[in-house]
Amino acid sequence: MILMLSIVVFIPSRWDSPSFRHRQASTESLGKALGNEGVMLVAELSQSLLTFWYHEIKKKRNAGSYKNRFIQQKGPNLYIFSSFSWFPIWLTRLTWIRTLDFFLTKKQLSRVLKKVAPNSTRVSWFYRPELIDWAGQTGENILVYECYDKHDHNLKSLSLPGMQERLRHQEDQLLAKADVVFATSPLLYENLSRFHSNVYLFPNAVDVEFFSAAQRNDTTISEYVSRLEHPIIGYFGNLNRFFDVGVMLWLARKHPNWSFLIVGPENDSSFCNSKPYNDFKSLANVGHIPWLDKEIPNYFKAVDVCILPWNIEYKFVRFSSPNKLFQYAAMGKPVVSTDIPYCRGYPALAEIARTREEFSEKIKKALAEEGPEKIEERLRLAQENSWDTRSQVMVRVIRETILDKKANLRAE
Repeated sequence: MILMLSIVVFIPSRWDSPSFRHRQASTESLGKALGNEGVMLVAELSQSLLTFWYHEIKKKRNAGSYKNRFIQQKGPNLYIFSSFSWFPIWLTRLTWIRTLDFFLTKKQLSRVLKKVAPNSTRVSWFYRPELIDWAGQTGENILVYECYDKHDHNLKSLSLPGMQERLRHQEDQLLAKADVVFATSPLLYENLSRFHSNVYLFPNAVDVEFFSAAQRNDTTISEYVSRLEHPIIGYFGNLNRFFDVGVMLWLARKHPNWSFLIVGPENDSSFCNSKPYNDFKSLANVGHIPWLDKEIPNYFKAVDVCILPWNIEYKFVRFSSPNKLFQYAAMGKPVVSTDIPYCRGYPALAEIARTREEFSEKIKKALAEEGPEKIEERLRLAQENSWDTRSQVMVRVIRETILDKKANLRAE
């Protein structure tokens, strides 16, 4: 008998926002792994009415009537549910307004689920502990918590008073309700296994089809990059206090003949207003692009060495499973990284640098030793660690968890 699944993925932002971009590929792959035996529904929560109006009405992201704008279909079995709050943010400080707002959103979501996934075994999927209030609200058969960061040491927890304790409490609640937990790094796995008995290690993976375009002959190099002097050292990702600007400033000053291509949003005002960061950005051999989406392969095709210059003094970094490791690999690029524990496990993909002097030497080594065999090995490892491959196993684990839970309930 086929077990039809409906997986509801709760996210605190928009599906197409940069903050969720790193999870889009994994969610799409989960949909593909379900095939005709399930449905994926991504629930965009916590939008103001003004935000909803701008994106859904003005930009006309969906065709059809206003009633249909709560839901859009992104694939054969992938849907996006867009909720909104009728109330201005200042009113949601009142408890009864928040309760009413939650109730109205829950009603919207319930109607959508009945429409796209009737008569299915329901799975609630959480990436972030902040959404704990939604646990148990869809009548799910099992709850999945995919922990991809050390959330109580993320940027928000380090920036807002009391946030670290709040996130820890929310994660404890989520772990207590979860039937299965997926951890993206060995350190997260080790930590979460202390609090939950059903934890699996599923490291971050890569959308191979998209990033491998950097290796294709028909991919054109962007005009901006074509004007840069080689060697080109490239990085893309968020620019905040986890980015080791001390190492980067030293490298850029030591090697004025190297071009540094830095792509990513500046999402930490105290860091981005700091003197070291602005000194780094002001150097003639440093180019910053606020964000790229589909053009990343066009910009990175000409990059000679990719880098992961994260500051390992932060616990958040030490517990990470960098998406970029396999994204760089799928583009065929050599990588030099600071001493991130996860990256140590992939010597074929990343050279590890423990000092700024080592970082310089490892880049020189990567430039000198590059060859077709190394590129082939990176592409092979990227393929082995694709989201499509990872998602097939995740779906199998979910089905087994559901069957085990049903068997245990019958035994009781």
